[in-house]
Amino acid sequence: MKKLILGLTAMTAFAVARAQTVGAENFFNNTIYLQNQKTLVSGALWLNQDGSYIVFFNRGGQKIMPQSAAGPFQLEGREGTYTTRIVGSSTEACLKPDTSTKFTYYTEKGGEVFAGSGCYELPVLAVGASEVKTLPDGKTYKFWLLGGR
Repeated sequence: MKKLILGLTAMTAFAVARAQTVGAENFFNNTIYLQNQKTLVSGALWLNQDGSYIVFFNRGGQKIMPQSAAGPFQLEGREGTYTTRIVGSSTEACLKPDTSTKFTYYTEKGGEVFAGSGCYELPVLAVGASEVKTLPDGKTYKFWLLGGR
């Protein structure tokens, strides 16, 4: 009986994790690459099947850099967890960054896509494809879906 209960518990946990990432299957083991067409900030988002994610940005294209930048680029990255939701014909990833660090994230302050907590529409792309899209906040990004990490 214990084995049956443990087996059902494991299957339920897998089903819950699977339901939380539905619609994101095309992104597992691939990279969503992006570039803000005005600020030139670029970044990459990795969505993992277990509901975790990593996002990192190269802020080097920005005209205004903090004094702490010691070169032609400034990298920022963070990790956290996500769930997905279907809204109309779109899939959104709802990101919840790890807030245990006390860093200032300039990309989040600047409102860059995927930089902070919130739900973001995922691009509908085949591996190797790209698109330019203006988001509801008026910012225009180019998105690529690159094979691999």
